[in-house]
Amino acid sequence: YESADSYRRPFAQQKDSRMVVGPVSRVKLSIEGQKLASKDWTSKSDPMACLYAVDNTTGAETLIGHTEWIKDNYDPKFQTHIECEYHFEKKQKLVFRVMDVDNPKDPMKGAQEIGNVEVTMSKIVGSPKGRFESPLVGKGGKNGFGNLIVIAEEMSGRDNDVLHVSMKGVALANKDGMFGKSDPYLKFFALRKDGATVEIHKTETIPNNLNPVWKPFCIDLDKLCNGDLDAEFKLECWDEDTLSSHDMIGWIHTTANTLLKKTPLVLLDRP
Repeated sequence: YESADSYRRPFAQQKDSRMVVGPVSRVKLSIEGQKLASKDWTSKSDPMACLYAVDNTTGAETLIGHTEWIKDNYDPKFQTHIECEYHFEKKQKLVFRVMDVDNPKDPMKGAQEIGNVEVTMSKIVGSPKGRFESPLVGKGGKNGFGNLIVIAEEMSGRDNDVLHVSMKGVALANKDGMFGKSDPYLKFFALRKDGATVEIHKTETIPNNLNPVWKPFCIDLDKLCNGDLDAEFKLECWDEDTLSSHDMIGWIHTTANTLLKKTPLVLLDRP
């Protein structure tokens, strides 16, 4: 490990902020689907999840955000999370709509709904470990369209910051035997409240080198640790193999603050 620095995005690049009244926190929602129904005759659906706020009086829906779309997948784990505000003293009605995308260039145009879930923000946040799961409901209130999973995580004040990282390995384990050397690369994973891991970043591979120096890179702190510099994430080092499965060189749980202190990291063997 070599160095890391944190910097805040320039004002024009920062996320929108609004003045709010009453207790409020910012929440990141990660969305998954399970056993989704197919809307395509000859292939699997190409799902995308959309989140709408529902007006308590009129029932009108306002789009909060949507994930990316994933091609041919019954069990999508969307990488794009949706950020929103949680007002403790307000009933916030939400509806999640899982769509089958037909036009990749304009995903919202012509998309067919696979199913939806109506819920309140408080029910999601109050679920065990912030994990809410519900069957998707189709037209006429029918079930059998798959399940929706939403994981809620509170975001800290450093979620607009970016971690600028330079890393190198020293005397890494050789996984290629006496006739070669490891071809190492790094993977960074966020650790969710429900125990799942989400890959956030992967470096390039450095061929045939036990003391690699990777190119500098940037990671958004909101994706890595919800803006909490003391929240742990997972770092893995792998040896890339072209003719067989990749071999893990080592792993460690660490924090952004540890990187910022330029503390050397000692990798653990495979668990």
